[in-house]
Amino acid sequence: MRSFGVMMLLASGAYGQQAFDYNRPNGLDPLTVGMKNDQPMAVDWDEDGRTDIVQRNIYSTAFGEPWWGVYFFRNIGTEKKPRYAAAKRIAVDGRVIDDTYASYQVLDWNHDGHPDLLSGIGAGPRKGTLQLYLNEGRKDAGGAPVLKTGPTLAWLKDGGDLAYGMRLIGGDLYTLRMKVQYFPTQVLEHTLYRHRAVSGGFGKAEVMSFGGKTVYDEWPSTQRNGKWLGATRTRNGPLKTCIVEWADPGGPSRCIFDTSPDGFAIPSAGKDGIFAAMMGGWLRYIPDKGKAHTVMAEGMPCSFGGYSSVEVADWEGDGDLDFIGGNETGFVQLIENISSGGRTQFQTARPIPGVYAARWMFIDDEDPERPYGQSKPAYADWDGDGDMDLLVGNNSNRVAYFENIGSRKKPRFAKAVKLVHDGGEHFSFRARPAVVDFNGDGLLDVVAGYAGARDRSDPPYIAIVVYVRYRDEKGVLRLRAPVALRDTEGKELRTPIPYHHGFEVADWDGDGDLDLFTNEKTQVILYRKVGGGFRREPILFEGKPLSVSHHETSVKAIDWDKDGRLDLITGGESGWVYFFSRQVLGD
Repeated sequence: MRSFGVMMLLASGAYGQQAFDYNRPNGLDPLTVGMKNDQPMAVDWDEDGRTDIVQRNIYSTAFGEPWWGVYFFRNIGTEKKPRYAAAKRIAVDGRVIDDTYASYQVLDWNHDGHPDLLSGIGAGPRKGTLQLYLNEGRKDAGGAPVLKTGPTLAWLKDGGDLAYGMRLIGGDLYTLRMKVQYFPTQVLEHTLYRHRAVSGGFGKAEVMSFGGKTVYDEWPSTQRNGKWLGATRTRNGPLKTCIVEWADPGGPSRCIFDTSPDGFAIPSAGKDGIFAAMMGGWLRYIPDKGKAHTVMAEGMPCSFGGYSSVEVADWEGDGDLDFIGGNETGFVQLIENISSGGRTQFQTARPIPGVYAARWMFIDDEDPERPYGQSKPAYADWDGDGDMDLLVGNNSNRVAYFENIGSRKKPRFAKAVKLVHDGGEHFSFRARPAVVDFNGDGLLDVVAGYAGARDRSDPPYIAIVVYVRYRDEKGVLRLRAPVALRDTEGKELRTPIPYHHGFEVADWDGDGDLDLFTNEKTQVILYRKVGGGFRREPILFEGKPLSVSHHETSVKAIDWDKDGRLDLITGGESGWVYFFSRQVLGD
């Protein structure tokens, strides 16, 4: 059960907290199961003659449910005009499948005419296991196939990893070895392996060669019409990302669809086209004939894509609260609140024109994440002219400032400029800045992290600091160099990395002092102002530290339900937006 922006009373008597749905009657919104939507399978899963979509998720989605899983989107339209129903988690033996970091492929293992499911488990105690889930040839009450646990398949666990690149093509297993390195040198390279089908499993890994190389920049992912497809991106300079094709594996690849600047879109073959991820968690379909489009489905949660950070604010000054969120690829999008007649509902997410912040815009390096931005917006009147501007943290350790050159009612933004302070231009990695008058002098300051003049944060901890705003001798607004905030014992506040992802400042306990929020190792943390310092406390939900997602949990403290107390709204790596009422969080 999801909360639609108001608290929903569950049978247990507790207030259940979930992601916001778009909740428009008969609405269609971007099909998503969270991060990254990189292995969609077009298959008639329920055997009704229409092609459905089966898609895994990695990391978190619905709060309180297992992070890992695989979902079924039933086609309730036609083959020519598909329409997808809301997602259903696929279960086996009466429990949802939650194999850690698993890739999935559909096959008819026992040749009984029904689709089975192969799970390649990528992590955890069963890492490296090829687990079959067999179709019993009957349906559950919802019309989905009933599965039972089948055998594990034999293979030598050589070659590549199962988590990202596992594919079944022509009956053989393919695995991908991907080397990702950030320090001391930057490396992103791939090698694909073929494991030929043998009785009961798959044989020894055979290295695949592309363009005469066994290690390549491209990520080969699938075959279509006898040709290999993959994804690539430029290593330096202006970003270009492409879906590529090899007419001959011995020759070079060629770009067949430009996905710039939308990250590193891994293609999957469909019946009459290609599926590829977009926005870090949505799905694009590129048909053989016609225009590429976003795949839509019913009953979708509000989503910015993947790796999202959410800001909650009145976008256009109409008196309601909207969602402004960044995503993995660097876009910042608006989900507009269009509630009416007692129904909380939202317009489909749409990119804010001109607001995009990715690493390659600030740093010309070969970092594996250069095509991405992991953008983290804050919405505030930064220049004091009465309208609202955007400050966007990202994965370059910089903050992009987008001045509103429109109006309060119709925001329009200038080209990004780097925010600077008296100590330089570095802030904190993949972190939302908290924009607030921290010292009460009437000027907006910034609370964020600081790890020195680094282009990527590599120490185990970074300092939580304030950048104080002031006017210089010419009256120009500037930011001072960072000053560390301190705990109740006078020690610097330091937050662990990676995955702290943003800061929030608010008077949580109503005592007139400003408190801090961060996310540390999946947990939402309150630094409560006590006397001259801050005291660290985990935010508790049902007596346990609140943990929404592994990578990204942005935090916004705001009175959403209008009861006079601050609630929490968070973003997550799923791209979704989660609501936690104060009634379940306490003080």
